[in-house]
Amino acid sequence: MKQRIKKRILLNFLSLTAFTVILLTLVGLYFSKKATLNEFLISSKYLAAELLHNVNNVYKAAQNNTEVIAQNNVVLNNLQNPDKLKMELKKLKKILATYDDIAVLRPQGEVITSTDYNYTSGWKYSPFFINTLTSAKPQMSNAYYLPEPLRFITSFTAPVLDEQGKVKAIVLAQLNMEKVNSIVSHLKLGESGFASLIDAQNRFLYHPDQSKILKVITPQLKEHISNAKPIFGLTGKQSLIGHASTEDGLTIMILQDESEILADMHSIAYKVVMVSTGIAILVLLLGLKVSSSLTRPIETLNESIKRFSKGETHTQAPIMSDDEIGDLAKVFNDMTSEVNKFRGQLESLVEQRTSELREAKEAAEEANKATGAFLANMSHEIRTPMNAILGFSEILAIQETDEQNKIYLDSIRNSGKNLMTLINDVLDMSKIESGNFSLTPKEASISDAINDVIMMLENEASKNQNILSLKLPKDFPRTFMFDEIRLRQILTNLIGNAIKFTEKGSIEVIVECEFKDNSKKSASLEIKVKDSGIGISEEDSKSIFDNFIQAKNQGDKLYQGAGLGLAISQKLALLMNGRLSVESELNKGSVFTLYIPSIEVLMHDPDNDFYLSNSMLDMIQFEQNKVLLVDDNEDNLKYFLKALENKNLDLQTAENGQKALEQALLWKPELIIMDLKMPVMDGYESAKRISEKLPNYNPQIIACSASLMDKEENPNTQFFSSFLRKPVDSFMLVDELMNHLPYSYSNTEINTEK
Repeated sequence: MKQRIKKRILLNFLSLTAFTVILLTLVGLYFSKKATLNEFLISSKYLAAELLHNVNNVYKAAQNNTEVIAQNNVVLNNLQNPDKLKMELKKLKKILATYDDIAVLRPQGEVITSTDYNYTSGWKYSPFFINTLTSAKPQMSNAYYLPEPLRFITSFTAPVLDEQGKVKAIVLAQLNMEKVNSIVSHLKLGESGFASLIDAQNRFLYHPDQSKILKVITPQLKEHISNAKPIFGLTGKQSLIGHASTEDGLTIMILQDESEILADMHSIAYKVVMVSTGIAILVLLLGLKVSSSLTRPIETLNESIKRFSKGETHTQAPIMSDDEIGDLAKVFNDMTSEVNKFRGQLESLVEQRTSELREAKEAAEEANKATGAFLANMSHEIRTPMNAILGFSEILAIQETDEQNKIYLDSIRNSGKNLMTLINDVLDMSKIESGNFSLTPKEASISDAINDVIMMLENEASKNQNILSLKLPKDFPRTFMFDEIRLRQILTNLIGNAIKFTEKGSIEVIVECEFKDNSKKSASLEIKVKDSGIGISEEDSKSIFDNFIQAKNQGDKLYQGAGLGLAISQKLALLMNGRLSVESELNKGSVFTLYIPSIEVLMHDPDNDFYLSNSMLDMIQFEQNKVLLVDDNEDNLKYFLKALENKNLDLQTAENGQKALEQALLWKPELIIMDLKMPVMDGYESAKRISEKLPNYNPQIIACSASLMDKEENPNTQFFSSFLRKPVDSFMLVDELMNHLPYSYSNTEINTEK
């Protein structure tokens, strides 16, 4: 009797098997499609690279031939004989068979002679002609149209030098772009496939649609190319896919309609779907017939379970058969009886525990709010006066000429910086332990971050007569996705400690990176800071990462510190899913290791940012713009005015958000530096009202605050362009303004657009 349920299970298993076969068939079709598309993407990638190589060969040959012509003594010896020079140039043109025309120009831009066309004297204004003349080096122009007759060309220039290396003339050779584009246009991929050529300015040099020539590509296409990603669906009528390859500023892009690529799969897919559908129908009919005898007792038991789950705890299931389902019904009935027996006790216990947890939760929330308020107030009240102390001491140090007073000012600045380090460490530790701390990963260079920390600490290392070095792997990736600020904080602690506890020795930073797989999109990172200093005992090594702990031989007054740096660094490493470890021996040095098991690798280079150095600070001059300074602290306003007094800016001040709103409506400054925490009206409300009252007026508003809480670290980007955290020194202030206002350096304009 009890074997019947087994037979039913076997029959249902048969139905499940049939559906599994259908599912696997569909999955197979899916992966076949994916494999076909991937095969095309791979082949298009290699084909694009081959075409690009051929195109670059044409460009390189044209450039090399231009240099050969310029270095030929026939040109130099016949500069005073245009007719003979023209005849010699025609011979060279026939031999090289590369150019549309060859001309020789005087340094003043006048045409001495040309092989095929007559020109005016307008070449002296061409950038590539000017660059060749000033640098005495070959140049290549961007592709352009030349009228009379209309030609699509790229020009190559090379200097003709005498024995003293002086430029006597310039050879101008013109390459007709039809010779380049013919390489790309010969590619045929079915009816829909085509290749196109794009230059370094993101313009089409070749496209089957002639109207696109010299037109700039779309931002979507530019993003695919710059990230070296496969290209999918770029038009509305066709679903185009393909790949692009970039080399020496040129890009070849190959695209083909997806439906054409998958044309051979359609008939196979149709047959598979029809067969699978037939099998599914047969199995369904069989399953319906077999399951009718199985579902009735199960449905009855299921209804009883549903009533029980809705609170009808006295429900009893009817026993309809003497098999496994019947046994299950008996067990269910026994269970409901036991549940009813203990229900009263359980409800009482749950009510008691719930009350205790509610009280504990409320107490924890109140404590967390109090901690957050304390951190915000402490940060603001301490860091605000420190901004004026450090700022004015910096200005006085620049202006002071008396050496003894300079020593006193250096002492004030160093003490202030040490105090800020201690305050930051205490607040960071409090934020981490209270849960008010999170990482902010972004695209950045780890090698640049390490180099910046080493450069910052190089003077300290020199004072102790230490040698500071960096060892990077040969193929170390340029950019990663990580929290750059917190990584710098860890490295500053580790390298700073190594310098502090090492004299007349060496500190070596060793970086190792291992990719997870062939895609090279993820890697493990290991940064070691190795020194030859005083070392740490085995006993002290066990507690070195605890709060307020220093090794016994490091607690001497000679080595200042609160013992928080390594503790914070360890907690930051844990937030990065990594860890810090130490290997050390007394009097033999230490090795601190930061290990991050997985970090995202970005294979393309980041934008080349412009970095301001201390030596350039006084040489930066902004274009005349109106800047409004808003702060309730009079000393901070005086410091900002002093720091910016010689920067060609029109400056005004306001002591609260209400005054800032009134002055913005009347004066309309181009940039506002807005303190966030002020009486009468705070910075958030003031920025919001400026935006509402003048919707067409868009000033750059920089939020400025002494608080370390998350809300003020990341102000609402709807109203603020960026954020400055107090104390703000002259370097930070000018560097931030350079991100928003046009400026110049050494009479040369610098592009600040990022």
